[in-house]
Amino acid sequence: MSFRCPGLSTGGITAKMYPCPACGTQVEMFSDEHSVRCPQCRARIEKDPTASCRAWCSACMGANDVGDAKDTRKEA
Repeated sequence: MSFRCPGLSTGGITAKMYPCPACGTQVEMFSDEHSVRCPQCRARIEKDPTASCRAWCSACMGANDVGDAKDTRKEA
């Protein structure tokens, strides 16, 4: 997990290699992608989820303020 607030991103796109869980092929994934398909076996490769801004807010706002913050996401 990153140690920098995701809301402070400078917008620079980076690339990183991820191993395919099915065949082991190294596949390039860019920082703005959440998943890609392996070119060898077509298996889906997904990144580990990063912390949301709200999860990081305790560092910026304090734990009490985060607990009082309203969750505005709609339930599916």
